[in-house]
Amino acid sequence: MVQDGRVMLRLLSDVLRRKGFGVEAAGDGVDAYGLLREGLDPDLLLTDLTMPRMGGLELIFEARKLQPQLAAVLLSGLSEGLSEGDLAEAQPLLVLQKPIRPDDLAIALARWLQRDA
Repeated sequence: MVQDGRVMLRLLSDVLRRKGFGVEAAGDGVDAYGLLREGLDPDLLLTDLTMPRMGGLELIFEARKLQPQLAAVLLSGLSEGLSEGDLAEAQPLLVLQKPIRPDDLAIALARWLQRDA
C-alpha cells in the first residue's frame, strides 16, 4: 500500500491487516518502487494517485516493467487528474474514489483479486 499521508496509511494498513490482507506499506512511489526492485512480489499494488516524488500512475507503469502481471488499484480524490489515455494504458486497473470507507476498500480489493480466479 502506497500513501503519502501517514495517518491514512496507518489506518488503512491496520484495517486491511485485520481483514486478512498482508500489507507492506510505503510513504510514496519512490519508496514503493525501491521495495519492488529489492524483490517484493505483491499480489496487488494499492496506491494513491497524487504523491510527492512519484505519483501512483507512474508507479504502476514502472512496477509493471518489473512485474508485468501486477494487479493495480488506484485511490484518487481527483478524478480530473486522470486522462483517458493514462487509464487505458494502465489497464487492468481498478480506480476507487476517495474518500472510501475502509471496509468498502477491503471488499473492493478482495473482489479485484478474485476477478481472474
